[in-house]
Amino acid sequence: MFVVDKNFYLHHHDLLTRVFANLHKEHAIALVDVEPKLKSLSGVEYLYRIFFDHNIKRDSLIVVIGGGVLCDAVGFASATYMRGICSINVPTTMMSCADPVMGKVAVDCFSQKNLIGVWFFPHLTLIDPALIKKDVPRYFNTGISEIIKSALIVGKKVYDELERDMNRLMEGDEEIIKKYIKMSIKTKIKCVKGDEQDVCGRHAKLGLGHNLADALESAAPLITITHGEAVALGMIFAASVNNIIEHTNLSEELLARTTQLIKIANLPTQIPFPIKKEQVVEGLLRSKKSRRDAIMIVLAKDYGRIEIEEINSGIVNTASETLLNS
Repeated sequence: MFVVDKNFYLHHHDLLTRVFANLHKEHAIALVDVEPKLKSLSGVEYLYRIFFDHNIKRDSLIVVIGGGVLCDAVGFASATYMRGICSINVPTTMMSCADPVMGKVAVDCFSQKNLIGVWFFPHLTLIDPALIKKDVPRYFNTGISEIIKSALIVGKKVYDELERDMNRLMEGDEEIIKKYIKMSIKTKIKCVKGDEQDVCGRHAKLGLGHNLADALESAAPLITITHGEAVALGMIFAASVNNIIEHTNLSEELLARTTQLIKIANLPTQIPFPIKKEQVVEGLLRSKKSRRDAIMIVLAKDYGRIEIEEINSGIVNTASETLLNS
């Protein structure tokens, strides 16, 4: 069965029609209106109904064609329907290609991002940069944040390369896009491989920028901020926190270079909706990355050196000042 983003289907109707016409096995196609509420328990129930109505069984195959919201929601539904249905992902956005589903699928609940989830790997992920939607710059740019994050995790050489290639990346050069999608995926595999269920905490590096991102996405009015925009703000916040703690030439450089790359990617450097410092602190405490009574944050201490530190509300307030759009 194919579960396809309805908007993507309309833009690539001829291509998908040819693909489906050449299939020699029985198949069904479900076109889905992709909205943020799809990543919720009610959204998953809607997907269960599609599975049920199409008589999906344990030996069925679900092929998901769409962006991160669809891949995540259908991934969660596939992982839990009849205790697990095999799935293949075909991501179609910059974000879902640079940060594909890899072991974790989740939905939002109680206004908290990814609160309910399971460990689940798609059987296969097929990525073709030619399919990436570029018609809406905002949704192309939002995926660049994951590439910036991955470059910081890998080290200075790759980060320097990314700075040099940034203009070509933003212009949609397919070879450059392919280069950095590969880099981002390899980075994620390295962090996940051998610790697929995050028992040893090796996934933590991938959380760079996501502490504040979780808090912002939970607090944001609907469609005010994308995941990539929230991660971009989260990386500036993390670099600010690190600079407050370290206050060295290196920490200042990391903050300045991170902020500059985010600006080049046309991503926000200020929170685009009203929020108080107290809400930021509360959101960080509620984040699944923090402990019961402690704010934990992932920091880039150097290019290629990512660590987790506990911080207090005073540091949060100081670091968030430049992000608040007051």
